[in-house]
Amino acid sequence: MAVVSRAAGVLRPLSDRLPVGVPGTEQSPMARMNSLYRRVNEMADGGTIELMKRDGYRDADICRFPTKGMLQLDHIMVPENVYVADLERLDVNGLSDHLAIRADLEVYPKAS
Repeated sequence: MAVVSRAAGVLRPLSDRLPVGVPGTEQSPMARMNSLYRRVNEMADGGTIELMKRDGYRDADICRFPTKGMLQLDHIMVPENVYVADLERLDVNGLSDHLAIRADLEVYPKAS
């Protein structure tokens, strides 16, 4: 992750000077690439996952199996009163370039 952070630090000044596309709209190839770079960089910093962990959520996949290549990019986050009975990754036959995650969850009353 340190390599990703270093690369992001080097590329960010360049990214700030390039156009940024809005996903789902017509955009130049450069704007699309810069938009993708920024979104991937924001996901890679782990900030959202850390905020959820601080609020008592945990990753349902304790083994952290990959969902895209060798990386775990996709998560099911659950609160403490949810038991993960079963979890699996599924190939969705071209519907996504990521593996899907399916989980059987059991919800219990929260402790007071």
